[in-house]
Amino acid sequence: MPSRRARILIACAVVQSAAACSLITDYSLPGVGDRPPSEASADDAPAEKADDGSAPRDASAEVDAPACTENPCVVELAAAGQTTCARTNDGIVRCWGLNNTGATGGGTAGDYAVPTKVAFDGPVDEISLGDWGNDDATACARRGALVECWGQDGAGRKLGRGGAVSDGNFVPVPAPVSGAAAALSLAVSSDRVCARVGGDRLACWGKMYDKTIQPSAVTMTAPGPVTQIVGGRQHDCVLLESKEVACAGYTYSFKENWPDGGVGPGQTGFVRVAGVTGIVQIATMGNFVCALKAGGSVLCWGRNKQGQLGRGDVGKESTVPAPVALPRAAKAIGTGQSHACAVLEDDTVWCWGRNGGGSSKYDGTSIQRGQVGALANGGLDDFTSTARKIGGLPSGTVRAVVGGYAHSCALTASGAAYCWGSNAHGELGLGNVDGGVDGLAHPTATRVRF
Repeated sequence: MPSRRARILIACAVVQSAAACSLITDYSLPGVGDRPPSEASADDAPAEKADDGSAPRDASAEVDAPACTENPCVVELAAAGQTTCARTNDGIVRCWGLNNTGATGGGTAGDYAVPTKVAFDGPVDEISLGDWGNDDATACARRGALVECWGQDGAGRKLGRGGAVSDGNFVPVPAPVSGAAAALSLAVSSDRVCARVGGDRLACWGKMYDKTIQPSAVTMTAPGPVTQIVGGRQHDCVLLESKEVACAGYTYSFKENWPDGGVGPGQTGFVRVAGVTGIVQIATMGNFVCALKAGGSVLCWGRNKQGQLGRGDVGKESTVPAPVALPRAAKAIGTGQSHACAVLEDDTVWCWGRNGGGSSKYDGTSIQRGQVGALANGGLDDFTSTARKIGGLPSGTVRAVVGGYAHSCALTASGAAYCWGSNAHGELGLGNVDGGVDGLAHPTATRVRF
């Protein structure tokens, strides 16, 4: 297949789940082998594409932007918990969904069923959302080298306002982070926010890996120059310029007693993930990580209770990255709390993992929400450990996909946004709120109403 120059776009979730910004690199990709995951390994990934000799691109840059035939034209999506945000080509940020602590930027608490403009003094270059589960989200934006945050602060002080303590009070207005004035890209996780400030240096604030609270940015060092940052439940990962991945914290622990006695591998500094090379994008939000190789294969590792590793099984976590079974090569990935999605080279979106959220009438039964789509007969299930095609997306290029607690969204080349899954708090942007734990499921993608 003839090669094309890479097209790069930043998308946030969840990517890039706590959510994080994700580097989308669109290649003309060779096919992926059809062997089942039990017979495949990270070493079986397709061969990397040859370097075209061009200079390295900055991960914070937006190259070959969408065609922007829509008005407004969305160029970036972010999701976390039950909140969604979009950045349009004019630098305006609009958010919708759960707004108990101001994450949508709205002036009053409550649900926002339609995109609502967030007040900034100038155009925004990047957005990121993060939280844990269905909690209230923290949102951050980068304007040039300046980072501003709003929404949930809490005891972890994720808003980064130094001595200004909010302790979770309603904070709908963005304000600059103390000590992070040279950012190139950023990512919000469940406990902290990190910004890339050049080379191998990160500026981070919030609850750190040793459980100390840093209300102003402090410096962390990665094991090499960083091109992308993503944040999860109790960990953060970086994509290195060498196309390797390094992570800090715990990949699949729910326990709060780390790093002393937590479950799974963990560390207070960034350590390279063994055997993971040739990576062009990473994504995380909950307790697992996925990585996209230049050849189009997707590797995942971490927690697998709802099949979020995409290996055809459930229940057992894994520290060993292994391929997801997909029908063809992928060109972009995104993750939610316990589910993941991939944009394939034919512009279809396939998702796997948890397909529900919340509890039915408080009896502990999962409600099927449809964030990974419907069964072949149109029904819903609690989870799937194999990838499933999402219906309702228009024909043409899909550039990015992101996920939240129980919903997913995709960005098209024309600049339109489509979402599916739970709409309990208006997070699908359909103009209405289903309401309550028994809200309707929406397994088919529907266009967001701006």
